[in-house]
Amino acid sequence: MSATSAQQAALHILLEDVEPLLQRAEEAASNVQASREALAADLAALTPLVQRSVEAPSALLEAARRLDSAAARIEAALQARGDAQGPARTPALRGPSPRWHAAALLCAMAALSGAAATVALGWEDPAPARLGRALQRNWASLDAPTRARVDEALRR
Repeated sequence: MSATSAQQAALHILLEDVEPLLQRAEEAASNVQASREALAADLAALTPLVQRSVEAPSALLEAARRLDSAAARIEAALQARGDAQGPARTPALRGPSPRWHAAALLCAMAALSGAAATVALGWEDPAPARLGRALQRNWASLDAPTRARVDEALRR
């Protein structure tokens, strides 16, 4: 056997060993790309939800403030109307009593408080979102064993 043929035989053996490794590397690269695209899509879907959850408490506070203001105006108007008409009017013709207005105001405030509590309890910890963004930014700089561990942890 000549040196050239022995060298070619060794080269063929090496290529047979390297080819499956190259195929696995290409598959891993395609999996990483698919995962990256999925993470980007999830982040795009999550961003508006997070934004709405951040804006919800201020909207609830504004609605409560408006409701309180409206209740105060209604009570002031009722007081003014009651004072202007004097005691000559009978209780049946005066309209709803101040107790009814107070009860309605309490019911509205309870509903707003319940909505605020629901929103507050529905908030999730922002740590996973920060972790996901950090992972997405630094994915290219991670070595292969670390990527494998992260991928395994995400699949659990």
